[in-house]
Formats: sequence, C-alpha cells, structure tokens
Amino acid sequence: MKRAEEAGDQKRTDDNMETLLKRFETFNEQSMPVINTYEQMGKVKKIDASRDKESVYNDVKNTF
Repeated sequence: MKRAEEAGDQKRTDDNMETLLKRFETFNEQSMPVINTYEQMGKVKKIDASRDKESVYNDVKNTF
C-alpha cells in the first residue's frame, strides 16, 4: 500500500485498501486456478521470497 510513497509518485489513486482487496480477490479467482492446474502437473516451483533478495535470486537461478 505504500507504492506511491516509495516511488515518490503522489498521483497514484489506486494505493488504498479497497484496491488491494480487489487485486487479492482477482488473483484468487483468476490466477490460483491456473497455478493449481500446473501444480498438479508438477510444473510449479515454489521459492520462499520472504528472505533477502540475494538468497531469493540464487534459489530462482538454481531452480530454473
């Protein structure tokens, strides 16, 4: 929710809770079914992105 602030762009009107909840709902309705289908096919790789960016990058590089 702080994209505008961090980017120094005060023109972002979509940086609010309502928009965030709508994006999350859209992701769950439209993207998760696709992810679930590919996961059943063994084509999804999961990487813990809560770590530092170098660790995440190394895992992505090694996975793909």
